[in-house]
Amino acid sequence: MIYYPDNLWFLLLIIPVSYLFFKNFRTGKHDLFQTEGKWGKQQLHDVYLLRWFFSSLVFILFMLLTVFALAGFVSKSRKITDLPPKGDIVFTFDISRSMLSDDIPPGRLKRSLLFAKSIMGELPAERYGIVVFKGRGVRIAPVTEDSEAVLNRIASLSPAILTSKGTNIEEGVKTAAVSFPAGDDRRRFILLFTDGGALSGKLNETVKLLKEKEIDTIVIGAGTIEGKELPIRDKEGKPVISKLDETVLKYFAVETGGHYFNLADPSAFSGVMKVLRSEISPSRVEVVRNDSYLLPLSFALVFLFLYILIRIIPWKSVF
Repeated sequence: MIYYPDNLWFLLLIIPVSYLFFKNFRTGKHDLFQTEGKWGKQQLHDVYLLRWFFSSLVFILFMLLTVFALAGFVSKSRKITDLPPKGDIVFTFDISRSMLSDDIPPGRLKRSLLFAKSIMGELPAERYGIVVFKGRGVRIAPVTEDSEAVLNRIASLSPAILTSKGTNIEEGVKTAAVSFPAGDDRRRFILLFTDGGALSGKLNETVKLLKEKEIDTIVIGAGTIEGKELPIRDKEGKPVISKLDETVLKYFAVETGGHYFNLADPSAFSGVMKVLRSEISPSRVEVVRNDSYLLPLSFALVFLFLYILIRIIPWKSVF
């Protein structure tokens, strides 16, 4: 799998670089012709050709492998490990005003709440908690086996319960990350519902925290790319249009090793349930992501070193 396929466009740079190498070869050949006559020394010609060929080859290999490393080649392997049979799930809801948009019926927030209720109906034996966030994160319900209490809290959620502004995913996820009971041998999940709009916070720090705590993330994007006008106005009195920012949400899901789903996608619920069931089940097989960029990067550095050696070391038998 390639996580950054756009970086493969850098491979096109090999074409002009190859042309420059060939042009340099023709120029050098002309200079030698002027110096030695019609190749007075055949040995000189052969060495010059070999030196040009190998220096060009290793440099192009260096470029090729560097681009492969930048493209982010990732492999997956199976790791046998003991997985806890039960799960703790913290629903983390963005309740900023942009979630009032009804570009997906019956509305971004309402659909997110219905989605969470459906998950609880499918997995009644798990424990659940609730965190909401705008500019800051607040734990509304601790992780508990009392599903009825959690459902009642879900029914009461609205943007009005927090007065802070903005959409600080970092604060929301950090609050969710410290909401899990300590000492329990259970799988831990954060289900993040947000449109990703008007972001603040540092996602890289949040990614590090989740990895340290071994918390799995499922990011659920609420809204549409096209967006829709909100029933509010900005400071200048102009209508506010809120759009789903899938780019940052997919980035967050990839960096945490999690999953991304679009709430408007009819297959989103079955996809989330498939992930949860496979992770919560008492299976001993875990799919592990292996970043493979180090291997091509290492070989790229080797070829760069060889290129430098070929260029700077004198070939004493001829020169």
